[in-house]
Amino acid sequence: MERFTLRFMLRRFDESISGLQAAMEKDPPLPLRNLVKGMLGSAIAEGEKAALLSARGSDFVATVGYGYAAAGRRPEAEEILRELQEIAKRRQLSSYQLALIHAGLGDTSRALEVVGMAFQHRDWSLALLRVDQRFDPLISADSRFPDLLCRVGP
Repeated sequence: MERFTLRFMLRRFDESISGLQAAMEKDPPLPLRNLVKGMLGSAIAEGEKAALLSARGSDFVATVGYGYAAAGRRPEAEEILRELQEIAKRRQLSSYQLALIHAGLGDTSRALEVVGMAFQHRDWSLALLRVDQRFDPLISADSRFPDLLCRVGP
């Protein structure tokens, strides 16, 4: 898994995917492998399976929400946002996960607002912000995003 993460962060997506083949046979599905290649239908299906196997673990649920958003399935993505907001009422939830879905929906202002909240809460997930390709559209869409990257650090 560590090799996948390193290759993913280095944006060596083909290597990441091929390296996951053996892991996929042993571990729960990893929907990110299909998201990085734009295979949204497969990513959503695998994400739903992983969310079920993880008792609706918020990381997998957020990935499914992003998949729906990126696939243009706004009602489903918004339903996932509501589900995550309900989860947040019962336990701590990373704002980063919510920001992903807003980014996928193209709601740049709300995504940046939620990432800003993650920054204020010192959310560890922000360490991924610079390398998470799901936030790439925000780089050119809003001048606040590069500023936020500078504040988050290298």
